[in-house]
Amino acid sequence: MKSKSLYQVKLLLENLPQSEYNLIPQEDIDYIERNCEYDENLKIDSNISIKNQKLDTEVQEYLEKIMKKVNEKKRKDYEITQYIKSVKESNKHFDTTMENITLKKHIELFKKENSKIPEVKKLLEEYQELLNQKNQEIADLKEKNKYLYSLILKFPKILRKIFIKDSNTKLLK
Repeated sequence: MKSKSLYQVKLLLENLPQSEYNLIPQEDIDYIERNCEYDENLKIDSNISIKNQKLDTEVQEYLEKIMKKVNEKKRKDYEITQYIKSVKESNKHFDTTMENITLKKHIELFKKENSKIPEVKKLLEEYQELLNQKNQEIADLKEKNKYLYSLILKFPKILRKIFIKDSNTKLLK
């Protein structure tokens, strides 16, 4: 392509809105910048659309080539966007499924733990019963100890020492 024609393409592209200009592949923009030749006689009326301007056949062909690339990029972008949407949609289902699985595991764990409650309750009741029995035995022993203590006090001191030979044995009051 002639460098003056590239300059005309450059002028046309520069008049595009930024959103459309951004769709043009960067390699094409770079190619045009490197290979165009400034021509002060070439002017583009930005008030007239590209379709209505008088353009060389070479310029029209190059613009068509760029438009094909832009349309291909739009198509690919659309496909990527659709793919991303479908992945997000399937991930929603996956997230919901994973959440349900986690909830089911927690429910099963709670059921298992709740099944232990009657066993623990039974063990606590048995422990309480044993504790009450021990407390009763201790009370009975204290009562017997008081009676024995009162009997031992009635013996003379010498006899008490004979009965209590072990130095570790002490009389409880």
